[in-house]
Amino acid sequence: MLGAGIVFAAVIALAVTLLQWKTSRRRTTPRSAPIVVAAPQVSGTSSSFAVRDSQQVKQGDLLFLIDRVRTEIALARAQAALA
Repeated sequence: MLGAGIVFAAVIALAVTLLQWKTSRRRTTPRSAPIVVAAPQVSGTSSSFAVRDSQQVKQGDLLFLIDRVRTEIALARAQAALA
């Protein structure tokens, strides 16, 4: 009897978790916009974003800027290491 109660509680917990996950995704994408993960080809900290959530973009549109200060420091270190 105790085992059946544990299984029942686990099923209820799973159902509640899945329902909350589905509901939270609906709030973040109200128009069912496709979610795309974008990553730069270089590492760095993003200093500003040029797009808003759910904004449509085309190929070649500016999405974000990488912090120039940290990038320039990394470039200077790499050049110094080559010298």
